[in-house]
Amino acid sequence: MEAQLEAFTSARDVTRAAALPFTTTDTRTKRKGAYLQDQVSLTEALLLVGGVRYDKFDDGVTTGTGGRVDAQSSYSDSDVTYRAGAVFKPRPDASLYLSWSGSFEPQEAASQSTDVGGPFAPVTGKQIEAGIKSNLFAGRLQANLAVYRIVRRNILQADVTLPPVNGQDQLRPIGEVTSKGVELDLATDITPDWVLLANYAYNDTKITDTVAGQAVTNAVGNRFANAPKHKLGFWTRYQFPAISTAIGFGGEHVSRRISISGQQVKPYTIFDASLTKGLGFAELLLRVDNIFDKVYAASGFSDRSGHFPGEPRTFLAELRFGF
Repeated sequence: MEAQLEAFTSARDVTRAAALPFTTTDTRTKRKGAYLQDQVSLTEALLLVGGVRYDKFDDGVTTGTGGRVDAQSSYSDSDVTYRAGAVFKPRPDASLYLSWSGSFEPQEAASQSTDVGGPFAPVTGKQIEAGIKSNLFAGRLQANLAVYRIVRRNILQADVTLPPVNGQDQLRPIGEVTSKGVELDLATDITPDWVLLANYAYNDTKITDTVAGQAVTNAVGNRFANAPKHKLGFWTRYQFPAISTAIGFGGEHVSRRISISGQQVKPYTIFDASLTKGLGFAELLLRVDNIFDKVYAASGFSDRSGHFPGEPRTFLAELRFGF
């Protein structure tokens, strides 16, 4: 009896869905831009870079039902941004650099729809970065270290405290998000046939300012959703020239995060592998992602919607031809 009731309810829901009027959304975007950049070598060891960029955009979204226009929204804006930097080479195999830049990025056109709470102001930002790049031991070791601070305003997130409108989650801007971190990359030739790459990133991302209408769950001082503090990855590849074959193996670790609702999103570690075989006339690639079929959350959304699952074990075969 219970199964029959469920089947009847499901059939009734399908009938209701089929009876709903057909809704269309017309999204139009226009982008214009121009930039000028130059670099000047003051000495053999010191290089300066500067640039300016102008961006303008026009977005429009029209929603209609049954041939009738239900809602129209549009948004236009423009801005001028700048960048500057310097590179100093104390020795031929090492470079120190410092850069500063501004950014101006329009929201996705669909996010300007009134159904999701739009239109919204563009995302703006400032970034400062310093670091060192090296090419040591006759090129056998490349090591790069960078520290940075990025401030971005008006990043959109779904507001889980508001009910959906016409089936769409409501978006709200985050006043200001500040990221501070360190990145380290290493690439080395262990032997002529064996290569190892490794990277580590520490990223402390928090909400540092608010705006009117911002969701209370994203208060100043909170961690920014889905931004892990630690990421670690590696990839190693060994080739057998005699048989034109190479094997690869790597992994990635992502530390715990929080969802938009403030839930804990568990850390995860996954591993991948590949085999490349030269066939003379072509190259065959076989790859396995998430070898151990780890079940994990790629990102966290809300209490109502849950988390987004990561990719399960995936097999890929690719045949490459050169002409």
